[in-house]
Amino acid sequence: KLLHPLIALIDAVGDASSTQLMQIMQPTSKAAWVIIGFDCTKGDGDHEQVKASTSSSNTLLSEITTALNSGGEGEDDEDDNTTAKETELWLQFQRQSKDGTPVFQRRKLTDLLDFHARLLLKSDNRTEQAQQTVDLFSEQFAWAKELLGVASKLRDEGHVLYRSFFFHFPTTHTKEMIKTQTLRCKQQLKSWRESLIQMRSEYFVLNVFNPSLIWRLAHLLVTDV
Repeated sequence: KLLHPLIALIDAVGDASSTQLMQIMQPTSKAAWVIIGFDCTKGDGDHEQVKASTSSSNTLLSEITTALNSGGEGEDDEDDNTTAKETELWLQFQRQSKDGTPVFQRRKLTDLLDFHARLLLKSDNRTEQAQQTVDLFSEQFAWAKELLGVASKLRDEGHVLYRSFFFHFPTTHTKEMIKTQTLRCKQQLKSWRESLIQMRSEYFVLNVFNPSLIWRLAHLLVTDV
């Protein structure tokens, strides 16, 4: 905290974005990539699914729930009052509030895209350590976006295991964890599409209703019983 005024002075004339990134990526910030897909049969923004997905870890459950319910202070969460999307990607991290208590904040995808662009545009006189941090962030962000896209396709195309999904990757890990999961999802998507082609040749109804819609109908039938 004693360094904050100095950091502010440096940011006024220097690389503010990389300075902020280095703070976020410190282990003490507990930063993590969070990728979520909400169950399409239960409506948009069903935050209860996040609680169910994280029930095996009380600490993680608390962190995610806190980030969902309040983004903390600052401009990172201007749109917290908007309705949650069906799929979301954000970078979650811990900061100290004005009274010294830790609060979790998050940068959503639109903020991350803008933040990343600023990191790439202003790279003059950046230290080697700062550049390594930016490179790590860029690699992780690229794979996180790709994982969101592939998992969303699995969800939208009705894969039984992706009616909802939840991924959590600490930034202290290398990009390999996100990359491995992304490649696994790509293989699952390929296999699922091949299976759909075969099932559509056997069951005509699948040519009329897509699997995602069938899940919705099945959910309505179960809840009406």
